[in-house]
Amino acid sequence: MSERDDFWDIEKLIPRKNLKQMQPTRHDTSAVPIEFGENTSEEVKTSLFERAVRDGELKAGKEYTYTPSNSLITSVTVRPRLTPSRFYADFLSDAKKYLNVHASPCESVPFPAYIPEYRSMKRAQLEFYFYFRDCVKKGVKIETPLSYILLLLFEIINLPDEIAPEDGSVLMCRIWLMYRDVYPRLNSYIADWLCDYCLIHRLSLPEEILEHTEILAEASGFYEFYCDPKRTDRYTLLCKTVHHTPNSDGKYPDTEPLLKEHVVRVVDRLADIKRGGAFSPDDILMLTTGARTAYRSALCAYNNNALISYTYRSFSKITLSAQKLGDCVKYAENRVRAYLGIRARLKCPTLADADRCVIDDYFDTELPIEKKKYQRKEYASYMGENEYLYEPESTGVSLDTALEIEKESWKAAQMLEGAFADIDMSEEELETAEEAPVLEKALDGPAAVGLTDTELEFLRLVISENMTALKAFLKQNGLIGDAVSEKINVYAFDTIGDSIIEGSAGEYVIVPDYLEEVEQWLRN
Repeated sequence: MSERDDFWDIEKLIPRKNLKQMQPTRHDTSAVPIEFGENTSEEVKTSLFERAVRDGELKAGKEYTYTPSNSLITSVTVRPRLTPSRFYADFLSDAKKYLNVHASPCESVPFPAYIPEYRSMKRAQLEFYFYFRDCVKKGVKIETPLSYILLLLFEIINLPDEIAPEDGSVLMCRIWLMYRDVYPRLNSYIADWLCDYCLIHRLSLPEEILEHTEILAEASGFYEFYCDPKRTDRYTLLCKTVHHTPNSDGKYPDTEPLLKEHVVRVVDRLADIKRGGAFSPDDILMLTTGARTAYRSALCAYNNNALISYTYRSFSKITLSAQKLGDCVKYAENRVRAYLGIRARLKCPTLADADRCVIDDYFDTELPIEKKKYQRKEYASYMGENEYLYEPESTGVSLDTALEIEKESWKAAQMLEGAFADIDMSEEELETAEEAPVLEKALDGPAAVGLTDTELEFLRLVISENMTALKAFLKQNGLIGDAVSEKINVYAFDTIGDSIIEGSAGEYVIVPDYLEEVEQWLRN
């Protein structure tokens, strides 16, 4: 009976654990008497974190706020993140110990490590790292695994007292310029770490990297840091502000030089009329706040960790002013396209009439649209490829042939007269038939009868070549110019066999061959 009971002994079924001895703590864990009420012990009130700062185990950094040189960032506040844990303290001591160590040239040694540290390296790896560091400081590029590059970046980040921040930022930029083609991941690493490094140490971007800030800006989580209005191209700044890049698809490369030259000019003219100065993103962008933890994904020791908060003008926040300015840019792009003979397809729903007039006045002077002269199409140009084979052969002019045709026509007339001889008609029917008007293909009266007053007024404005009045007329009556011109052309084609209006997108012209006929329509 007892053997059966031993089968259910759970303690025997569970394997024994090898309990490790607990490491003693550095803090005093002795009992402290607690007195409730007003005489509470000071040791109970003070937290472990506060005691660590008081005992000097942590360097209690001070919070500071400043205004950087970038006008898009109005203020930056850096708050050191204190913690009782001395994480990566060994890395700090090793970095200080090896800072001035040099090595002779040697071959590269593989070093696979996501977070590289000195204590995980062998002697050959250390020697190659010291040689690689010397080469980078001299501006010499050598082949090296990514882990050595990250270790050098961690060294710069964590030793601001030993490596001057001005030199450290230049060294970080040099590393990126050397190895960004080999290791594309450095774009995102350097974009964030260099931003944090400069914000914490109140630095501007080094001159070596100013030509490549657009690459880092796209890879960074803080685009505005790399987009300083003082050094950024005004055309790029304008496109980023309104969230629209003209000719972004690259379909019409001929428009690029004209867009960069004239779009910024016309926007400056609008800004000068409204605010008395040139365009500035400070007048358009919304002021907002942001925060970021310094050196994300990097090896950052306890005494360099910080929280960065900032107030800035954000490109990502779309305001009504930015939307209206974007429509001005789109309308200016339409005018550049019209100048090059490209169909305008961009809609501008929030564009004000006053802004439209200012833009039209500018482009009428700088890039006037030339009206195309109508060229009558050659018959052979719109014939089919083989249709000319079915045309009648030309035999020239002959009086004998003309007499033969006349004789044949008289014979046909006599035959027709005999065919209708048997039809009896009363005198009243004969009088009615004689008084019936003969319909001729003339332009004196019938053509004008088929056009509405709106269409006739459209023709008058087109003949007067007053496009401003024409646009106002269409807008007042809620009409589309292309639709009205198409209706007139359809009627004209049924009446005289050809179209009389050419043009689109607000620019229309009467075909010169039919100008007299159209004027006669309007007089009647």
